[in-house]
Amino acid sequence: MAAPVDFEVGADPDMSFASLVEHAEALLTTSIAEGFGLAYLEAYAMGKDCVGRNLPAITKDFSNQGLKLEHLYNEIPVRHPSGRGIQDFGMLAEQDQRKVILDVHSGLLPEVLSDPLRLLQTDNARIERNQSVVAHYYNSRNYGRRLHGIYQELLEAEPAIPTALDPTLVLDLFAELKRSPLLS
Repeated sequence: MAAPVDFEVGADPDMSFASLVEHAEALLTTSIAEGFGLAYLEAYAMGKDCVGRNLPAITKDFSNQGLKLEHLYNEIPVRHPSGRGIQDFGMLAEQDQRKVILDVHSGLLPEVLSDPLRLLQTDNARIERNQSVVAHYYNSRNYGRRLHGIYQELLEAEPAIPTALDPTLVLDLFAELKRSPLLS
């Protein structure tokens, strides 16, 4: 069974992002780290499912607002294309990820979980609920109100003398080497 994946559809300059999403079954994000998590919100805002990794630093906030994200995965163990054992798909180099996806697309299912295509199963009730949550909580008016509140807190805060950050703390928080396939 081949996975329904099309590559390079965004390369057509005549196709808008909205048109691409409209014709998609779901949006797939392969990120192992996100700044804001817009891929999750954009999918549901446009009535599509989002398939991707559970990134607690991002998805926890979304779940707290009511998004149902239990279908997101923590890792996808696959056999490395070179045969060097099992690795998390997200930790593979980009060319190796592409090889795995092409194999899945052509029906040559590598060792991907127990049911690789479960990631592509949609739940219309979840999509509708998440679309409603995104429309309510993440609309521009509510976002503006929250941002205004943050700025107001900053304006009302007592000034403090800045201190230097502990470099070890910064490294511990942001440089988790195990999350970077380029450094492994």
